[in-house]
Amino acid sequence: MKCLVVSDSFKGTLSSNEIGSIIKEELNKKNILCDYYPVSDGGEGFIEAISYILKIDSNKISCIDALNKESMARYVYDKSDNTLYVEMAEVCGLQKLKGIKSAYNASSYGLGKFIVDAIKICNPKRVVVGLGGTASVDLGFGFLEGMGAKFYDKDNNIIKFLSNNKLSLVKKIDSSELNKYNNIDFIIVNDVKITIFGPEGTILKYGKQKCNDNENILTLDNNAKSVFPIIKKITGIDDYLGGGAAGGVAYAINCFFKSSEISGTELIFDKIRLNELVKKYDYIITGEGHFDSQTFQGKVVNGVLKATKNYIIICGGMESNFNLKNVYPIVPNVASLEESINYPKECLKKLINSINWEEYND
Repeated sequence: MKCLVVSDSFKGTLSSNEIGSIIKEELNKKNILCDYYPVSDGGEGFIEAISYILKIDSNKISCIDALNKESMARYVYDKSDNTLYVEMAEVCGLQKLKGIKSAYNASSYGLGKFIVDAIKICNPKRVVVGLGGTASVDLGFGFLEGMGAKFYDKDNNIIKFLSNNKLSLVKKIDSSELNKYNNIDFIIVNDVKITIFGPEGTILKYGKQKCNDNENILTLDNNAKSVFPIIKKITGIDDYLGGGAAGGVAYAINCFFKSSEISGTELIFDKIRLNELVKKYDYIITGEGHFDSQTFQGKVVNGVLKATKNYIIICGGMESNFNLKNVYPIVPNVASLEESINYPKECLKKLINSINWEEYND
């Protein structure tokens, strides 16, 4: 039997690369041939996946995280087609903050500055930006600031390090500095089709995941609404489905740069030629941290299910089995939630060894 692992990361515990490596090692012990590709829908693990698939080493440079602390992040530059790949989660995502949350103060500034620095090094024709796993809800104003835009308050003072709690201060925007990037194509990698506002928008639906206990999601929403008319008047672009990705960074990119959007799974699966790979393996093993209704909204698992009927799904936990066969959650099958968080590698190994692989070997 031959298996291929194409699994998303288990957010906060295991990367896609780690999951593939662990499963391959455990199945090889059972004399089951196994290969893997690290994948990502554009969020956490995007750079790692691109580096592995393109066989190009990533480069690490300094960056600013979502709460204005200095850090390091990676990019990949493909000389063959002059393309720069960056990952927002790698630069200023929640994963960088080690449990600290502050949607009021978090900014996408670091992403803009990081891209500017990487452009100076690589001089690319296109920039592919993986969105997801973000800590900020600033409409992408911080990102635009990092790229060179200037934001002014009512007294004509420049506002620094734009975050949600500073949005209501903005009265004027100078975007002229962004014109220097008119010759670059920006490609937004995003699988989350949401608006900025509304009950199903990025703020009201996902903002709570980025807040600490002292922050109010309605305040986030009101701050954003107070400034949105200004950017809408300048660009003529209203809130739209997809613009809410990464706290509104997708909207900001589309407003001020020559851009297009692509599904993260579509991009990755095209590069690994998944439709051809499924013919070479008996089973495709896929998975994600939590298997739920969002799984079917452009996620990695959903892409695999569309490509083959010969699948095995592993996950950290699950909402329901959705009448699907071959689904194996760590919680509660082999471990408690606490155990799965504290000992993710051991729990994944335990799950793999709990599966009756003989029934797939017929």
